[in-house]
Amino acid sequence: MTTLTRAELLANARVKGLRDAIVLRLKSRFVDLDVKSHLGKLDISDVLEKGIFNPPSIAVAATRTRPDGRLSGADDFVVDLTAYVVTEDLLVGGRRVERDEMALAICEGLLLSLTDDDFTRWNVEDVGPPEDAEGKPLFTIKAVAQGVVYYAVTWKQTLFHVAPANFFTGGDT
Repeated sequence: MTTLTRAELLANARVKGLRDAIVLRLKSRFVDLDVKSHLGKLDISDVLEKGIFNPPSIAVAATRTRPDGRLSGADDFVVDLTAYVVTEDLLVGGRRVERDEMALAICEGLLLSLTDDDFTRWNVEDVGPPEDAEGKPLFTIKAVAQGVVYYAVTWKQTLFHVAPANFFTGGDT
């Protein structure tokens, strides 16, 4: 049995690093939006509590991680990612823009960004291209009443070689 300390777990962890790298790259592309990380799935308390999101904003979360082993014995992780888009009615270039129009434009920008192979490597080694990207609204009556809308762009990416073939066995690869 292989034992792991907290320090070893943190040293080998890659999902948070992927999320943080995505946030940095998106900040460089969406320069006038508040881009930050989010802990996970969007909760109704996030919607109801003011100040969690400062629209217009994008909050990136790793919402699911699952192992994907290979015949070699090396382990990969498939990571489901979500970019939560939060907007409100605002002025852009002197023109009033409705919240849903802005949200759709941001989602479109994110989806187009996910088709850029160089950009979506996020400056991270051993990461596959985005797969199954889609954008969708996450409306709630409370959110609309507060003057904001929530959308989500979701995709998955594979982190390759999260553990070598001999990580758990201690044997040779």
